[in-house]
Amino acid sequence: MQQRRRLLHAQQADGDNNRNTSSFGVRSFLVPVISGGCAATVSRTVVNPLERLKIIYQVQRQREFKGIISSFAKIWRQEGVAGFFRGNGANALRAFPYGAVQFATFHTLKQHRLSQKRALAHDNLDQYTVAPIGLSNTERLVFGAVSGATSVSCTYPLDIARTRLSIQTANLSPVGAPATTTIAAAKQRLPGLAGTVRSIYTNEGGFRGLYRGLSATLLNIVPYTALNFCAYEWARSRWCPRHAEPSSTQKLLFGGLSGFFAQTIVFPLEVLRRRFQVNWMQGIGHHYPSIRAAITTIYREEGILAFFKGYASNMCKIIPLMSVTWFVYDTISNLGISTESK
Repeated sequence: MQQRRRLLHAQQADGDNNRNTSSFGVRSFLVPVISGGCAATVSRTVVNPLERLKIIYQVQRQREFKGIISSFAKIWRQEGVAGFFRGNGANALRAFPYGAVQFATFHTLKQHRLSQKRALAHDNLDQYTVAPIGLSNTERLVFGAVSGATSVSCTYPLDIARTRLSIQTANLSPVGAPATTTIAAAKQRLPGLAGTVRSIYTNEGGFRGLYRGLSATLLNIVPYTALNFCAYEWARSRWCPRHAEPSSTQKLLFGGLSGFFAQTIVFPLEVLRRRFQVNWMQGIGHHYPSIRAAITTIYREEGILAFFKGYASNMCKIIPLMSVTWFVYDTISNLGISTESK
């Protein structure tokens, strides 16, 4: 009888983060939607200056922007404070649905799988099975990959517009040309979010243009999201007591480390993603015909280190980005669950 009680108690606990996950109502679905959207929006806004600098590093060829401090100084001289948040409107507009879809997808897949495991454990009560119920690392990876692919596919036009907005006032030289573009000319090219989307649609093949580079982006985001979710969920289950909520410090630490781990592994794919998003942009585009051709060309013309352009600035960005993302997500989720349980 004591073993039965232990099993029933284990069925009520989430093996990964111990949240209350028994209901599948509309409110329980809205909690990860709102939490994920807010987490992505807040974190992306906080790190936008580093995000913009990383994108500039990744798409430039002639190293007009070099060190982090000197690059920030150059942006300050050319564009002022607004330059650090260039593209943040598109970034925030994309971040909310991106985070909402990503976290809600993972949450839904996770709870569906856990409910299956709880039902199976209930059917086997007579065997006195007392193993904890939670996701395996393989399940975390698969659900994270599906979440990443879904969120990217839903918000990709805003992602490509954000990338264009981030670089169009950076005064980068056209491919194969010296750095002669003036700041005034760069600012004249600034159409804004709606103008950027309209320009891509009109000049680059309609909807096909708005989804240009999607394959390279999926090649980057799917493994990144899979590793990020898996690492964070594993860290929570490994280092937190089974029935305890992680402290704020732990949430920040686990989030930062999961982002650092995932991004380090897939960073060369991040460079490919950004190159393809500006692949046909006038003056800056590289016109790679395929991912394979891009890899070959980059390696031949720029060397192996080109696949790690912007790595330092990206690590300065990704650690606080994922720390804030997971902290905000967990905090708002717990508030929503606490309210729902009353």
